[in-house]
Amino acid sequence: MRIQGISFPSDLDNDDGILDPVPPCFKSHLKCIKVIDYTAHEESLLAMKILLKKAAALDTMVISWCPEGDLVKQKLFEPLLELFPKGSNNCEIVFE
Repeated sequence: MRIQGISFPSDLDNDDGILDPVPPCFKSHLKCIKVIDYTAHEESLLAMKILLKKAAALDTMVISWCPEGDLVKQKLFEPLLELFPKGSNNCEIVFE
């Protein structure tokens, strides 16, 4: 899977070593991640899990749902996203 130049494996349970070493900007400058037209696919869920875990400076992750997306799936994925470990104690997930 490829998102903005970052490649991720498709295994949700094995994210150790991904983005290791963490890019320096993830530790100090990456304050906001915006996910646009999110369709609640397992692969993109993995990407968000990894980014939440590794981005130590992150203040906000904004998730904008795809208008044509599966509403039931969206409602199932929202609580999962909230439960993922976060590298930043200040990180807030905002759903639009």
